[in-house]
Amino acid sequence: MDGKLVTIAVFGAPYEAEMAKGDLEACGIPAFVMDQFTIGANPLYSNALGGIKLQVPVSYAVEAHKIITAQATSEDSQNDEESKANYKQTVAKSFVWLYLAMAAAGTAFVVYLFSKF
Repeated sequence: MDGKLVTIAVFGAPYEAEMAKGDLEACGIPAFVMDQFTIGANPLYSNALGGIKLQVPVSYAVEAHKIITAQATSEDSQNDEESKANYKQTVAKSFVWLYLAMAAAGTAFVVYLFSKF
């Protein structure tokens, strides 16, 4: 194993870095997470330290970067589909509430008119 490490990804939360590390190790690539405990103890240090860094030996850098990139793009496409479904559901709920509000206002108006007679 080569002694030099190269950073292939930077994360904001320790669990994200550990999940990516697990994915790399499952593919047989040794991976190391730097600054996870410092930022985990005080998240305000994240910008000063440059985030939580996922590092691999130089000889594995290209393959590890491909794995991390493929994982990120697949998660983005899943998030896009989920956000579209959530948007449609939110719009549908908004129309239901609008319909109910209009029905309540109409009913109140009719009751008001009949109470005058």
